[in-house]
Amino acid sequence: MIVANAGDCRAVLEKRGDWLVKGLKGSAYPLSAEPELQETSLTEDMSFLIMGCDGLWDVMSSQCAVTMGRKELMLHNDPE
Repeated sequence: MIVANAGDCRAVLEKRGDWLVKGLKGSAYPLSAEPELQETSLTEDMSFLIMGCDGLWDVMSSQCAVTMGRKELMLHNDPE
């Protein structure tokens, strides 16, 4: 899986913890049109990926989103 991030978006992969993609660290500007690429091999212990922009991440931490996603999957077993 390859995830590209630009601007104020973030992707969080649930894998017994969090993997998150942020904007460029150390940049003088908080947002960048230059995407940061992260590549990871998918494994059986990865459950779901949450992709969102600041509308989600302004009100919810990565861990909170993963916890909510995990809870909903246990209740409904339906990622939609």
